[in-house]
Amino acid sequence: MEQETHSITCPHCWQILEILIDPSAGDQEYTEDCQVCCHPM
Repeated sequence: MEQETHSITCPHCWQILEILIDPSAGDQEYTEDCQVCCHPM
């Protein structure tokens, strides 16, 4: 399992955050709360 780091922008506070993605898993959907404003992304 090889993971890649990707930058995403919170649509609520515009903070740029980095997440780890496993590209070998195919299409994925993932929801996480923003580490800054706590809104779901």
